[in-house]
Amino acid sequence: MDDDDGSSSSKGAHNLLANKNIVWKPRITIEDYADKLKDCQSLGNMFHHYYIYGVKPTCELENQDFINAVKWKTSQAEDAKNALQERELKRKENPHVWKMREENIPPKEWTIPIITENTEKQ
Repeated sequence: MDDDDGSSSSKGAHNLLANKNIVWKPRITIEDYADKLKDCQSLGNMFHHYYIYGVKPTCELENQDFINAVKWKTSQAEDAKNALQERELKRKENPHVWKMREENIPPKEWTIPIITENTEKQ
């Protein structure tokens, strides 16, 4: 059944993409997009964001995602679909995680003694 050159899997993928009857669905539901927007606009998130970054969160991306999800659900708008797909790709490419240190030792500054009022008196 499989070709010797291994091209059967690429033919299958091509056939799936060529089939216009397959409807694309967002990764998450409209309710999830609404929850993300609600969480972003919550008082707790506003305090947290202001504490960390010094500014109030805009929630523009969450709002636009919600609008695009509604547009896609109601009218199957291609621009909304493309915007949701682009945001999903960006989310996958740029996860919010810290980069691991390349060295296993802490920086030199970590071993400097902390000077306090008590240590100055001694």
